[in-house]
Amino acid sequence: MNEKLNIDNVKINILIVDDQKLYIEYLNTLISKYITNVNIFTATSGKDALSILENKHIDIVLLDVVMPDITGWDIARYIKDNLDDKNIALIFITANCIGDEFIKQGFELGAVDYIEKPIDKNQLINRLKLYINNFLSEKKIVEEISKNKEKDKLLLQKEIMIAQSNILERIAHHWRQPLSIISSNAGVIKLSIEFGLDTHEGTLQNIEYIEKASQELSKTIDQFKNFFEPESVKEIFDMGESINETIDIIIVSLKEQNINIDFQYKDIKLEGYKNEFKQAILNILTNAKDAIRSEKIKNQKLKGEIDITVLKKNQKTLIHIFNNGGNSSLEILERMFEPYFTTKFEDKGTGIGLYMTKTIIETSMNGTITAHNIKEGMQFNITI
Repeated sequence: MNEKLNIDNVKINILIVDDQKLYIEYLNTLISKYITNVNIFTATSGKDALSILENKHIDIVLLDVVMPDITGWDIARYIKDNLDDKNIALIFITANCIGDEFIKQGFELGAVDYIEKPIDKNQLINRLKLYINNFLSEKKIVEEISKNKEKDKLLLQKEIMIAQSNILERIAHHWRQPLSIISSNAGVIKLSIEFGLDTHEGTLQNIEYIEKASQELSKTIDQFKNFFEPESVKEIFDMGESINETIDIIIVSLKEQNINIDFQYKDIKLEGYKNEFKQAILNILTNAKDAIRSEKIKNQKLKGEIDITVLKKNQKTLIHIFNNGGNSSLEILERMFEPYFTTKFEDKGTGIGLYMTKTIIETSMNGTITAHNIKEGMQFNITI
């Protein structure tokens, strides 16, 4: 605790939200004392907090639950609905007794942790150091990927494709809730023992929650490891099974965007590189998710839909992937498979994802891919 965390020149932006100025001053002083190179923003009302979140890049929010104008629940809901892609670590600070329903509601709104008042300074600083180190670790991973890209052209294409799919973000999404469950239930066990509130049944239930969350983490590790394992030999594989495995990779972020995906399993065998095929499908699904999210900005009542249909015709397999994220201009339709062409902001995409998808379908699968507007959206057509 006495050791001050030095995070070099990287700035971590922390927002403290509490209607009691005394707590804000206490937290501000405590964080500044033990953690260097942080930018601390403060808000004494929900309205001020929303203004800061809209205009500043915030990494961590320390959020009081009970406030007179806009509650902490409402602010958390705003972050989940509007700022989810910014990967904000939300920590609730509460004087209320933390029960199962309280914890469940917080996790559903994207919380990663809880801290009870009166605040234990050792607990607060140690947890903040953990989350800050997570941010720095992700930054180092991205930097290492960037260095490795220069070594090999094939590796360059693979890493760009992984970056295009926001693979680190997907892992974080899959891990966030299980890690929060482990942390919170361990904290509940500790507090119940310290305050003499421990019951045999309650402790067993918390341990069961931790075990289930740990199993979910292990499942995610295997899932992502198998997905990106390189292949050197073509094989005969089950197309429907491969598409379902790909959907599992992206399903969490689709649910968070309230996007429904429909795919009926088809027993069709294909020959090629299974993981490359799955990466091609993942790129299309990611493109669909981004299109629907952009369309929802214009039409907030839009219910996101992705439909995958498969047909067998004249010895050929036809895969149609439709999304209702709006029509594209003629220029985009003509150029979307070109390398480095992107309709996104420069910091949001490289323009390589759909180009690599086309390369995989044509080269590895001996097929073709096209895209065209249909109804209120776009449909990708793959022929193998």
